[in-house]
Amino acid sequence: MKRRILLWVTMCFALVLFLGQVPCLGVTIDKDEFFVKADTGMNLMVVAKTPKTGRLGKAVLLVHGSGVGYVCWDIPIRDYSIMDFLAERGLDLLGLRGL
Repeated sequence: MKRRILLWVTMCFALVLFLGQVPCLGVTIDKDEFFVKADTGMNLMVVAKTPKTGRLGKAVLLVHGSGVGYVCWDIPIRDYSIMDFLAERGLDLLGLRGL
């Protein structure tokens, strides 16, 4: 468990350092929600956030376990949203939630 947390923190830190070099702050972000039916019959809600300008042409799929869904990536408290942070830096974001 400790090894997973350390790996996750290291990856997030590296991503923040890399994306900190991309000057796209202040970008307007589009949010779209839609449903996709998986092969197993499960419905997945997909939340997409994309910047209107300054797109890098790369996408990030954010998946969280334990039935939490995309909400942990897009917390609406004090601008604490990793989705907004990454979208402001030019990435297209997709967050999943199983229903």
